[in-house]
Amino acid sequence: MLTKVAVFILFGGLAMSHIDDAHSNPSGLQDLINSVRADASRLSGLEEKVLRVAIAEAVTWNDGSMGCGGTGQSYTQALVPGYRIRIEGGGKTFEYHANERGSWKLCPTGLVPEAGGPVRK
Repeated sequence: MLTKVAVFILFGGLAMSHIDDAHSNPSGLQDLINSVRADASRLSGLEEKVLRVAIAEAVTWNDGSMGCGGTGQSYTQALVPGYRIRIEGGGKTFEYHANERGSWKLCPTGLVPEAGGPVRK
């Protein structure tokens, strides 16, 4: 398995990273949760132990934007199997969307749609 180098884009509140394939590794979802919780801790300044997982569910995204695309951006027009993970703590909420390979991104506030979002698995 390849581990990809983490990439962080901090402009516009977007953070992206990559980890190993979450489906081929039985602990992949837990690894994904650990990664996004660490990111939420870094962004919020809160300790990881005070952050809770409010949602961790398998979904199928309608396209390559994984439910949080940006204006003027182009995305693959295909269903994308993945996960939605919501981390909460200290009055803050962080919504992370991932594909099944483990690539994830933090959806900027206000870009987390219910309509046009994932198709539930």
